[in-house]
Amino acid sequence: MTDVPSGQRPWIGFGFGKYVNRNVVDGYGGISRGVEQWSVCASRALSVSPDDVDVSPMSYEVLEPLKRVRVSLAANEAQPIAFEVELEGIVPCFVEDREDRRGITGFRRTAD
Repeated sequence: MTDVPSGQRPWIGFGFGKYVNRNVVDGYGGISRGVEQWSVCASRALSVSPDDVDVSPMSYEVLEPLKRVRVSLAANEAQPIAFEVELEGIVPCFVEDREDRRGITGFRRTAD
């Protein structure tokens, strides 16, 4: 895409949220180009398939554990967009130190 001006290069974004305490899985996928943006958001009950984060038309697939994943947004009626992206980690996995943060009162955890 070197022939496309930098302000017009397309960008994609996506995310998944799995909320066990609310029995919900959410997902979004979007594409932007310049000042244009198209987004698709979806949600489903977690109990239907508790081990998956897929939420139609979004899907997340582990190709190689801790190394490669595929994220896709299938063609859909909500927006005229679709994509499939494969991501490969280049930094080896490592264990981080535990982070135990609490709110100002010291009772509510903000990170663990």
